[in-house]
Amino acid sequence: MLPSNLLTVWRRKGTIQPRYAKPSTENLQVANKLIDAYKHGIGKKKNILKKVADTLEDEGYDYHFVRSLSLLLDRRSVFKCTSQTDPAALRQKIFEATGKTGPSTSLKQRTSIIEKVADHLKMSGEELEEAMYADLESELILREFKTVSAQDLLDKYNLSLAQTLLFDSTELRFTV
Repeated sequence: MLPSNLLTVWRRKGTIQPRYAKPSTENLQVANKLIDAYKHGIGKKKNILKKVADTLEDEGYDYHFVRSLSLLLDRRSVFKCTSQTDPAALRQKIFEATGKTGPSTSLKQRTSIIEKVADHLKMSGEELEEAMYADLESELILREFKTVSAQDLLDKYNLSLAQTLLFDSTELRFTV
């Protein structure tokens, strides 16, 4: 199932039908580009994978279609936080240090606070900055990906469209 904001439908004469993806060369090409990005994305941040989707959208491919395929591939993936220290605890220490010195109003003050906390934790300022947000969705690292063919991904997309539409339906008519 997809989020309702990614649902694409045809509306005609009081009926709504899912806008299924045909196995066209263009659709298979989009699916393959995304699958390849995930296959070769092991060890990369989630926001890097999202940039591939952004690029496809910039090339003129449908936003809903690209985002839906990307979401389906996310569900076949395992993303993990790789920080050795708890990012929430790091942020707490930084906020405590900021509370003692007052808010930083310049980059120099910010860097000073980061360096003090990093020294206390026996790490570099760069390591601290990398680790303090490592638990955010966009910063998670792709660890595993269960590959899928482009055709199977389109089939899953079409099934997900139908599920999403059925979930919000109040009336259903079948024509045989």
